[in-house]
Amino acid sequence: MDTNIILCLIIMVMLIIIIKYQIKSKNKRKIGNQELIERVGYYSSKAFMEFSEENKERFSSELQAMLDDAGGKYSREEVLKKVIEIYKKYKN
Repeated sequence: MDTNIILCLIIMVMLIIIIKYQIKSKNKRKIGNQELIERVGYYSSKAFMEFSEENKERFSSELQAMLDDAGGKYSREEVLKKVIEIYKKYKN
């Protein structure tokens, strides 16, 4: 076999491996501190615009308790999921 063909095949295999790795790493992207702050702020402001006074107080106190408890216990993704769960709980 010609060395150019072998070299071409090796490069193609390496490119396929790199592309697969990039696709996997994009799907598992973690959120940063700034994005977490923005998303929590978004749900908080949305809650205070939409909720009744009673639900605003409940949402606020439960959110504050969860955030106080979250320090080092949960990942950023888990914190965001919990914020969304609390939001959905009081939305109705």
